[in-house]
Amino acid sequence: DALVTISDRSSSLVTVSNIDMTSTAHANAFQPQISYNNGNAAANTNWWMDFDFVFVNKGTTVPVSVNSFNLTAIDVDGDGSRLHEYVAFLSPNSYLLESNTLLSVQDVLLNILNILTAGKQFDGPVTNFANIDVTATQVMTTVNYINKSSFRLRAGGGTIGGSSSVADRMYSFWFKGFDYNVPVQVTLPIKLSAFNAVLGNNSKRVDLSWTTAYEKNVSHFIVERSTDGINYADAGMVFAYGNTTESKNYSISDNI
Repeated sequence: DALVTISDRSSSLVTVSNIDMTSTAHANAFQPQISYNNGNAAANTNWWMDFDFVFVNKGTTVPVSVNSFNLTAIDVDGDGSRLHEYVAFLSPNSYLLESNTLLSVQDVLLNILNILTAGKQFDGPVTNFANIDVTATQVMTTVNYINKSSFRLRAGGGTIGGSSSVADRMYSFWFKGFDYNVPVQVTLPIKLSAFNAVLGNNSKRVDLSWTTAYEKNVSHFIVERSTDGINYADAGMVFAYGNTTESKNYSISDNI
């Protein structure tokens, strides 16, 4: 079994219309329906809701670790005009995309108990795909986890260039893998176990520190700063150990 908790949301305007839709699409998938502002989103708006999953022994609340499992996000698309959906997963071991995918991938940091944790975000197109179709692999991604007893996922959306009146979206997450026509699998070259940012005593410096649990062919880290969460500039570079299966600590200070 899995215990599912709504752990965070971007604002109080983000609500659950249906925690798990079983009357449509795939009953065996986790299918939350999430609404922003009763379905009405202004131009250039972004919203999200986070879910925490904890695996437990069947019929109990005793946590249990799962050796390996796949989780597929299906039909990450848009409204056909200005709105697009996105999903994010914390610390997957690898992810799978179609070679001609319409999803764009970016790194994200999610806040868990005041600790920033790295993840992967998959942004869908504004194109609308009919139904929740598991053959539409160009708007699907499958992530793989190894030896996990818990994880977090994010379901979100955003508008580009105009408003939308259909910001009440259904998501479909299925704990299984699927056949992709020309699959491209990416194993993450690094596992980030901790990231912290502390304001210095003089309030003019930010001290950053992070820890990696695994590195493979990593050259360096680029630290970026932003004042609006949209526009970023390089703040510094730190060389990596490169290849290691041991925990490694890094730090850098940025004067603001």
